[in-house]
Amino acid sequence: MSRRALAVAAAVLLLALLATGAVVLVVRGRSDACARERFQEVAKRNWEEISRGSAEVAAALEAGQSAEDLAKVSDAAAGMRKQLEEVKSSLEEDSPRGYEDLARMQVDALERLDSFLSGIAEYASADESTVIEGRGILEDKSRRAFSAVNEFLAEAPFELERPIAEFYQAPQFLVEVWTEPGESLSEDAEAAYQAASSFLEADREEDFQKLYGMISTRLKTALDYYNISQEALAKDWRRSWDNRKLVDYYISKKDVSLPQPEQAQVKVVAYVDDGGPVTETVRLVREQGAWKIDSYPFVGWE
Repeated sequence: MSRRALAVAAAVLLLALLATGAVVLVVRGRSDACARERFQEVAKRNWEEISRGSAEVAAALEAGQSAEDLAKVSDAAAGMRKQLEEVKSSLEEDSPRGYEDLARMQVDALERLDSFLSGIAEYASADESTVIEGRGILEDKSRRAFSAVNEFLAEAPFELERPIAEFYQAPQFLVEVWTEPGESLSEDAEAAYQAASSFLEADREEDFQKLYGMISTRLKTALDYYNISQEALAKDWRRSWDNRKLVDYYISKKDVSLPQPEQAQVKVVAYVDDGGPVTETVRLVREQGAWKIDSYPFVGWE
């Protein structure tokens, strides 16, 4: 065979090899894309179930008025643990290419949730002294679960449902079952509670028109002084939250107080999309018969 013929044959062979490699890459790329899409579909379905399960546990906790009611809490926690086992069994052994870290974070989140639920079931079956003395242990499990879940959800490049805020408040609910119920809120305190809840809901929904309409004259004067319009407020809101977003919140009516007739203080637990729960005291003032937000430490309004 002539040199020219050999060169042509070599060139043909090289092109064939390159074409084969390209086909392999295309096939592998499509396979990876399908695996990632399947991962997302399964995750969305699983976290919808987890969100529903957390709501059932929270409902049982909120309905608990006495020690006799705690059996329902234990049953709800056991039901959600079974749900988590089913979720774990739905996960594939091999993570999609590019989702390895995300898959590990999801497993860690599921394990932290399971540990928290195990604690809920344990303390729901315990006596008064065990619950009150062990509250710190359960609160730590709650924080760890929230942190692991939040880190996974923040890292996921797609939207997923999340456990509701009241679910993470299990330690407080369980302690309250064993403590004497306080007096019901006065009409003024109830109105302050509703106002604070509405403001936080507006923050979560990023309804800046509603937010601006609910702040006190003092805060509006301060914003005007610094030439911060409603539009500028909306634009810089995330930065005021240290580039985080409010995803849920919790307010206990026991944490509402009226130090003066025209002033109210509300302790708020805020759940953000990047980091652990943040607790601050929000101050309200009454103006023309309506409660207005006069301080909101989460964004630096003191």
